[in-house]
Amino acid sequence: MRRGVMALLMAGALLAASTVAFAQVEQGTIAGTVFDKSGGVVPGATVVATHVDTKVARDTVSNGSGNYALPYLRAGIYDVSAELTGFTGARVERVVVSVGSTATV
Repeated sequence: MRRGVMALLMAGALLAASTVAFAQVEQGTIAGTVFDKSGGVVPGATVVATHVDTKVARDTVSNGSGNYALPYLRAGIYDVSAELTGFTGARVERVVVSVGSTATV
């Protein structure tokens, strides 16, 4: 009985350690708010972040307050664009995403 409990505790410890190791991936976030020319927020805009080196793109849509977030991005340099029908698109180039941080665009 004791060995079974000890084995179960060891398995739990190994699982917890593997979860911590997985969390140490080199990732960051791009987040911000989409505004129009007059300073009003723009809900429903499609925001795309493209990694400059790999050309891998991630997208999201701004919420009712114009806010958006793209978490779990590989560290590196990104070009970020926002578009919505009826509005002129916007683009910000060379946004640096660092490990464990949030780049505000």
